[in-house]
Amino acid sequence: MARQIILLIEPEATLCELLLLCLRKLGDWTVFPAASMGAGWDWLMVQQPDVIVLDVATSEEDSRRFIDDLSHNLATASIPVVLLVSHATWLSAGHSDQVVGMIAKPFNPVTLPIEMASLLGWPLICDLSPPPPNLEAGTG
Repeated sequence: MARQIILLIEPEATLCELLLLCLRKLGDWTVFPAASMGAGWDWLMVQQPDVIVLDVATSEEDSRRFIDDLSHNLATASIPVVLLVSHATWLSAGHSDQVVGMIAKPFNPVTLPIEMASLLGWPLICDLSPPPPNLEAGTG
């Protein structure tokens, strides 16, 4: 099975690095970062990801417009979107069928791939369950 492709739109460099690490290493997915919605849109005109992960913290109005533009473009209308949110009061019910879910910030980096896989119905290749307890510790 081909690896899932994610377009990650995250303007904050440190958070982008953390998300890249989590999604690439723990989720075993191919992730392409974009530092802005404009850069993400340019990438979308050339590539088709399986999902777009969009941080809406910087500009809620621009995020709304970006999602509307996605839904009105035949090339991007079927791409699901997962929002990274601090708060999501602006997203009204039925705003966009493309938004398949939201992940609240702060998020747990270890469980992020589990949340993503659950939202998208993707299999998780890596086993993220905790290791069994060391039964030899404390004996003696």
